[in-house]
Amino acid sequence: MPSSLNNFSTCSYSSTWNAICFEIIYNDNNRKKIMNTFENNLEALYTVNPDLAASLRAIKTNTIYEVFTDKDPANINLIDTRNNTPLYQTLPVEETFKKVEELIPYRQYPYLYFFGLGNGVIYKLLFQNEIHRRIVVFEPEIEIIYIVLNLIDFSHEIMEQKLVLLEANNITYNAMFRLFDNDAKIFAKVYDLLVILPYYEKYYEKIMEINASIVRAIEQLVYSFGNDVEDSLIGIQHFITNLPRLIQTPKLQEFLHKIKNTKTAVIVSTGPSLMKQLPLLKEVQEYVTIICIDASFPILAKHEIKPDVVVSLERVALTSTFYKNTPDEFHKDIVFAVSSIAHQELLESIHGGTLVLISRPFGYKFFFDFEEWGYLGRGMSAANLAYEIAAMALFNEIIFIGQDLSYGKNGNSHAADHVLGKDEVKNDKSIGAIEAYGGDGMVETTMVWKLFLNFFELDIAEVNQAGYSRSINATEGGARIHGTEEIPFKDIVETLVDKKEKKEKITLLQPDAKEIKFNQKKITSKINQAKKVGLSVKKSTEKVFLELAAFLNEVEELNKASQLEKINYKKVEKLIHKIDLIKEKVDHDVFNKVFFDLMQSYILHQELELATVQVRYVDNEEGRKAKLIEWLYAHKGWLFSVAGIIDAVLVAIERGEESQSKAA
Repeated sequence: MPSSLNNFSTCSYSSTWNAICFEIIYNDNNRKKIMNTFENNLEALYTVNPDLAASLRAIKTNTIYEVFTDKDPANINLIDTRNNTPLYQTLPVEETFKKVEELIPYRQYPYLYFFGLGNGVIYKLLFQNEIHRRIVVFEPEIEIIYIVLNLIDFSHEIMEQKLVLLEANNITYNAMFRLFDNDAKIFAKVYDLLVILPYYEKYYEKIMEINASIVRAIEQLVYSFGNDVEDSLIGIQHFITNLPRLIQTPKLQEFLHKIKNTKTAVIVSTGPSLMKQLPLLKEVQEYVTIICIDASFPILAKHEIKPDVVVSLERVALTSTFYKNTPDEFHKDIVFAVSSIAHQELLESIHGGTLVLISRPFGYKFFFDFEEWGYLGRGMSAANLAYEIAAMALFNEIIFIGQDLSYGKNGNSHAADHVLGKDEVKNDKSIGAIEAYGGDGMVETTMVWKLFLNFFELDIAEVNQAGYSRSINATEGGARIHGTEEIPFKDIVETLVDKKEKKEKITLLQPDAKEIKFNQKKITSKINQAKKVGLSVKKSTEKVFLELAAFLNEVEELNKASQLEKINYKKVEKLIHKIDLIKEKVDHDVFNKVFFDLMQSYILHQELELATVQVRYVDNEEGRKAKLIEWLYAHKGWLFSVAGIIDAVLVAIERGEESQSKAA
């Protein structure tokens, strides 16, 4: 979250400039030093971006760009020999300092994004400002990166990930999404892609492409936090309720180790195209591991296809419908992999088989420290979780069928036999068209399906990079899932499915009584600790909120009387300090894990607004004072929200405890 305001004084860049000049003079006179600079940079780069490091290692010398300097060795220019065009039209030193002046409005930005590396000197200058925590640079010409890393030592900045160098022609959506980790996400609203030099304007299409990918990543990030705090509260209530049951179910590693009873996993979703694949699936059901989402379960039962694993992610009671609409005898010998926030009605609707409760990778799950039962399910759908399970179980091939993520040609949202209806999601929810399977035109999708698609592409990119599984989309319809191979299901059945030996039933071991008893005590201890910390922070937050509200009332009165000059700025500073202390409490490990994940959906938009205040540059005392007052006003709602959500979470925990008692 945005911390306190940073008072930024005007930077003097002379010392940094002299240091850069000395380094380049030394490099120019000492070939060994040049090699050390490049090797130092490369060594650092291998730790954070090994693919780029390997590409740079393969370059023997620059062939496209020539390097020129004058008596000022940091006055570096590069000439593009393909069209005899220099990166800098005048003296590089003059253009560099001019650009620094243009960037004055960004001096308070912790995160900056640039297109173009140039000669690299400006980034050394910008890092003199300690407010800049990270600078991301997209460079379309790898040879420019090679030249700059031979001349300037960025090894410390690269290793600390303060400087993130990315080859603009080799960017993945996964990389875009990861740019907004930790605090970077809070400053997403003030994101701007800056072009470092006019030379790079010729890459307009690439700039637009990268910008679109970043906007897409930010969009997914914001939506992934959710916008319904009630859902989050229900989740923690159900989690507390389910904890005694969770510690009695097989552990995640036990589950992942044993579910690979064939080399091929087929993930069955409920898109409109599913029905055409069922005859083939039935034909090979004894030779592939079938992982179906809960909505597909009754469909498979109707067609006499027995899955090995059924996956549920949702916390709502409606999900139990899929189990209630499947004959009880069909539940036998199936593993039910269910999120630990599932509704009790769902759990009670499972009759037979083996229940495995899986914790998703969110704060309060980490706090309770039952790592053996987690953590999977960072995506937003049961199918996302199914893919994570298949990938973590190291299946050779992971096949998608029925994963349309779009409306069918007939306007249906789901398969014909879907329990809730083939048109459960009405077509008026469409947000527009996305690329179709096989690149065959476009298909209509919804915001939710697009988010599911984004998570698939994130996970698939990681699996592809690791290289241990093939991800194959055999849906033969719907949206294209980038990163998958598109192969007809018939071809897979004929060429990939091993029909020499039938699969065995999955049998899982459960924890023993001694371990269950120990973990039950741990649950009680953790719940008590969470409540104690929550009550303490709530009390402190309410106290500061009341002080702040009273002070802002005084400001309002002074404003009405046109006497704003009488504002007590010593009191302003004290209030900001008290707010910072609250933020320290909120950032504390226990509070952050138990409460903050749930708070984010409620206060994320306030955090984004706080960031816009924090990064605003002011260059005079009047502007500074106005910014301080605005900072206080922005925190009035923030403090109220924090106190309110703590109270709501504590109520949810207590309700979970009550449900525990009833279940026992």
